[in-house]
Amino acid sequence: MHNGAATIGETLRSLLSQTFENFEVLVMDDGSTDETSRVVAHLATEDSLGRIRWQGSSAQPEIQSKMQSEMRPRGVSATRNRGVEIAQGDFIGFLDADDLWLPEKLADQVAVLQRHPSAVMVYSWTELMDNYGQRLGQVIDAPFDGWIREHLLVTDFISSGSNVLIRRSPLVQSQGFDATLSHSEDWDLWLRLAATGPVALVPKVQILYRQRPTSASINVLAHEAASHQIVERELQRDRPALDNHRYIIWGNRYKYLAFKSLDRPCHAQWGVSSLTTLRFLLQVIRWDRGSAKQWKQWLLTLGKLMLCGVLPPAIAESLLGRFPALGRSHQFLLTLTRVPRLPHRPLTEAPSSSLRENK
Repeated sequence: MHNGAATIGETLRSLLSQTFENFEVLVMDDGSTDETSRVVAHLATEDSLGRIRWQGSSAQPEIQSKMQSEMRPRGVSATRNRGVEIAQGDFIGFLDADDLWLPEKLADQVAVLQRHPSAVMVYSWTELMDNYGQRLGQVIDAPFDGWIREHLLVTDFISSGSNVLIRRSPLVQSQGFDATLSHSEDWDLWLRLAATGPVALVPKVQILYRQRPTSASINVLAHEAASHQIVERELQRDRPALDNHRYIIWGNRYKYLAFKSLDRPCHAQWGVSSLTTLRFLLQVIRWDRGSAKQWKQWLLTLGKLMLCGVLPPAIAESLLGRFPALGRSHQFLLTLTRVPRLPHRPLTEAPSSSLRENK
């Protein structure tokens, strides 16, 4: 977490509201210079069970003297990995400073892992919320459990780093998050874990995932580079089983990248940046030619791209505000996500020999 004062209070309250109470909270700070430490310290005094522990640097000397200090920023992956080293529990989860857990999230996920000792991790469904915490009614769900690596590579239905609860042993054996990846490091870890064992599912919404222009996930070029690294590695691991789905995998990934690019404010899309978005859209058609059949939605989406790419940002934003359908036109890209018919191996079954050999 870096400079999370605006949202960390709400996030921690969602943790302290969990119906499952036997857990610790490690607040892993990565060089914040805002009021984050004050907010955390205040909430720590409200928790009668004393579950909140601060790990990081602090902008307030009087608080820093009471808390462990990690002076040099590490980056998201290294900070999370440090948290894993410090954590004492048998199950480990992650919660970004601007996301929320619904009250039964931990209780349900712990119960599922206890019922299925072979599962390496468990995930739930996610609902998007806006920058102000309003739920948008857009749910990211999937029916998959068991040996789901192929399904997860086709489309990242876990969707965020705030979702899963993982057994400590496989997490430690995986060596955690890849610090060489600046983006998609959570998807990368879920894929590697899903290659080692089955994954369980709690089939209901339990994570609220905040969407806001200042999120790090808006760096779409870094996302693209990380996506290439991850997908090509996974294809090399199991090319015979996955190569036939290459078009669907890349089509889905570029739909996501194009959506994130168009979801930015117009000032971030103006000029040369709009050419990157256009390239993403062309890649969508390249990998999924059938998507061109929705030509009306494509025309609206291209219209939004032209407004943001050519007009001064203030004028473009004003026009999009007057025509909401045009401003939301890019959302149709997410509805184009395709999932092929892949073999479903439930929790009680072992993977095929070919997959076992490619662990």
